[in-house]
Amino acid sequence: MKFLTIALGLTLPLLSLQGCSTRSRGATGFNPVVGVWFVSDVDAPFPYHMYVFNSDGTLQQANPDAGDPNSSDSDGKGIWAADGGRIKGKWVEVMADRVTHKFPGGTHLQFHGHPVRRPNSAG
Repeated sequence: MKFLTIALGLTLPLLSLQGCSTRSRGATGFNPVVGVWFVSDVDAPFPYHMYVFNSDGTLQQANPDAGDPNSSDSDGKGIWAADGGRIKGKWVEVMADRVTHKFPGGTHLQFHGHPVRRPNSAG
């Protein structure tokens, strides 16, 4: 299986798992970022994440909850948009302290990514 790399701001590379993608009804164009992506973020407590870029401009981010022994975080929810030949977006998640069960804050991540290129399907 081929992997693709897209570098997002804050050195957040995305690796494709040949994810699912569909064209929405009435769409005039298809953006190759639409689909499911495996993400490696070396600065995160647990570096492996799953991202889903939907054709309607929304996205979801998820990673194992056990990645951080001190806090639990929700799945990330956000938006993305084409910006010329690149993509940009932002997502947020909320956190909970595992001991006190209080809200210590959340993550707000903005990104601006390089162009995505799918491999040629021919031979």
